[in-house]
Amino acid sequence: LIVTLILAPTTVRWRDIFLAAGALIVLFFPYASLEMTDHFADLQGLLAFAHQPAHNDIQALSFYRDLILPFNEVQPAWMTLLGWCIQLLLLAGLMTAIVRLFQPPQREYVFTEEQREVSNRWLQLWNKLRFNPGRVSCLLLLVWQIIPFANLLHHSVDLHMQYLLLFLPGPFILIGLSLDEFVRLIKRLRPNLIRVAQIGTVLLSILLVIGQFVSSTAYIFKMREGHFNDRTVQNLPYVNDLNSMWNAVHQADQLAQKMHISRIYMSMDTNIQPSMSYLGEILHTPTTVFGYENCLVLPAAEAGPAVYLVGPYADHIDTMLHQFASVKLVAQPQRLGGRPFKLYIVTPKAPAAMTTPSKNGTASLQLLDQNIHPMTGQNGNMELTRWSIQREAPIAPRTLYNYQLSITPTKGAKPITMTCATTALHKNDQLLATFQLSKDEKVSSQQSVGGIAYDRVPDVYRFGSIQVTSFNTQAINVRSLKSTDLSPK
Repeated sequence: LIVTLILAPTTVRWRDIFLAAGALIVLFFPYASLEMTDHFADLQGLLAFAHQPAHNDIQALSFYRDLILPFNEVQPAWMTLLGWCIQLLLLAGLMTAIVRLFQPPQREYVFTEEQREVSNRWLQLWNKLRFNPGRVSCLLLLVWQIIPFANLLHHSVDLHMQYLLLFLPGPFILIGLSLDEFVRLIKRLRPNLIRVAQIGTVLLSILLVIGQFVSSTAYIFKMREGHFNDRTVQNLPYVNDLNSMWNAVHQADQLAQKMHISRIYMSMDTNIQPSMSYLGEILHTPTTVFGYENCLVLPAAEAGPAVYLVGPYADHIDTMLHQFASVKLVAQPQRLGGRPFKLYIVTPKAPAAMTTPSKNGTASLQLLDQNIHPMTGQNGNMELTRWSIQREAPIAPRTLYNYQLSITPTKGAKPITMTCATTALHKNDQLLATFQLSKDEKVSSQQSVGGIAYDRVPDVYRFGSIQVTSFNTQAINVRSLKSTDLSPK
């Protein structure tokens, strides 16, 4: 845009500027209001990213190659050859644009009133550039395709495929430019073959379009049928598709209705928390979604069986479930690209009776067991404590009820913390919390456990009579849990 304004400043109309400014103000007013309310927290985050150390790699080059030919895995030989052809034509188009920028194929017609003779040599060169539409087009195309790409080669944060959408349809314009230059060369060097060259160019163009269509379609079928690894997506532990999650959740709801079970519990982690929380709200059977990896919520022993839907990689929750409840595996709802969900009917075991009253001094959470249960996990030794939830709280949109617990293995040691979150609370439900011990962590015979309870709800901004619900959340109803001494079992 800046280059365009420099090359053609007389095309700018004040009317268009005012219309664009007004439209932008209307469009970005909610976002600007939120930024001012949050004291420009997003801008501060962007500035923090800008100050991170940058590095060079070929991640952008790999994404660019996938952009022009999406399906680049196991494919027929002609598709592989077509991929190389596209890359060669792209490079040829880039070279053509550079050559035409400095040596245009023919002198473009310009109006005499625009092409004024000037005595300054540099102004003459400038006028020859800006009054030649072909050269201006090549300059804009090269600036558009080269400068952002060079910037992406040197980056401080991981790139994503969608960042390269800004280049479209530039690569295909360059490919068309190379085909046009090929016809021009044949016309100049071998005029008798011009008809053959034109027909060949048309056929090659058709083949390129068909190849793009086949490649894109094959990529869609590959993703739809689950032929991918869900744990190789950058910056994410794993990925889910909504259809797989809904099928698993719907299957749990149908099982509960068929078996006349009144409660469903579904595990979540930070990766699927928003989706599972939403899906849990729309089922016929009352549903509690809980997490994260170090937390398990069980119904009270007298409440009877419940349906459990356990996430694909919630191995630790699965282990706790088998240890503290009677479990029957009913089904394993499939997921695209990775391990399946697990659908159980669970009957909780009654906890051991307390020898002394609980001393944690809160009406929201009570200890069920004064013993600390040792466990062995994939990452080393762990300790588990058992609690009883002492309040009722309904399910609500984007609302989580949190318990942040901490344990001090030895006197003077740094506390180990964990957070358990649920979408609903039922009185006398059991909460099992585990704490990951560091390697060679020493534990004493008396360990202190405590924490806080709070609710996390959507952040609401009010501007007079206008109420805006944001993506941000805030903690309310914060309550302390009095520290209690427990003994390892």
